[in-house]
Amino acid sequence: MRSYIPEPERGRRNWQGKAAEKKAVYGNRRRVRGAHGKRLMRQRGEYIERSFAHLYETGAMRRTHLRGRDNIRKRILIHASAFNLSLVLRGLFQVGTPRGFQGRKSLVITDISAWIDTLITCFTQRWLAFG
Repeated sequence: MRSYIPEPERGRRNWQGKAAEKKAVYGNRRRVRGAHGKRLMRQRGEYIERSFAHLYETGAMRRTHLRGRDNIRKRILIHASAFNLSLVLRGLFQVGTPRGFQGRKSLVITDISAWIDTLITCFTQRWLAFG
């Protein structure tokens, strides 16, 4: 397994007696600058960084006022779970954003009512079969 870890410019380093560390750092720098490393960084920006930016900025998690790290950890877990659930639901309903539902209120209501009617019909048929 190879690492592709971005690192800031740190200037010159003293590598005396650290040949293995020098080889690892320079190998990582070479991999990060390559085509595969750049593609991985673009994917990281698209999938991970954008999601966290959305959670912390739009979701107002930057300024969380809770006592204790455990409570903050729980809040972030719930917030991230809701975000992931929204991604799953977006994939199921094929609607881009929650604001996209605004123009589709009637469509959503008819879909939900049709689904409920199907459930009621299914349960009544089974009830009559057993009764």
